[in-house]
Amino acid sequence: MLGITGVILVVAGQNGIALGALSSFLTAAPLGGLAAASIALCGISFGTIYQKRSGGNGNVLVTSFIQHIGAAMAFGTVALLSESMQVQWTTTFVFSLSWLVLVMSIGAVGLLLMMIRFGEASRVAGIFFLVPPITALEAYIFLHETLTGLAILGLAVTAVAVTLVSGISIHATNRHEYKRVLDNA
Repeated sequence: MLGITGVILVVAGQNGIALGALSSFLTAAPLGGLAAASIALCGISFGTIYQKRSGGNGNVLVTSFIQHIGAAMAFGTVALLSESMQVQWTTTFVFSLSWLVLVMSIGAVGLLLMMIRFGEASRVAGIFFLVPPITALEAYIFLHETLTGLAILGLAVTAVAVTLVSGISIHATNRHEYKRVLDNA
């Protein structure tokens, strides 16, 4: 919950919402967008844990290929039903598509699967909560966007949440150790 709270603070802060108007932002925000983002964050977090428990030892390329085929079938169906299926082949489009395929799909997913295999699932899942704060920080540094006090507070709250999850993970090297650490908490 602490991680989600931090993410909400960052998103609200980057949208120009003041701390006093936060409740108005949450009630006026498009519920579909907030729900989709929350479902995605929970889904990828639970998926990471499931991947670690059920099949983290498979070949990374094969696992990634199977996941991409499933995603292509799902999104391909939606695209066929809702899009014209015509592409404007511009330099910007080719660069963007190349970035998404090579860096994000192959590189990032491969790295994620390797982290799941060799790391602890809770630490990997915790990293997802850092995406909005780090994106806000990058936008501040590279795009000269304003970083509000509320966004900075959200970044700090999220960092504390991830540190707490990672702190337990660093000291707990197996299931028995996890149980001992959680029982003593």
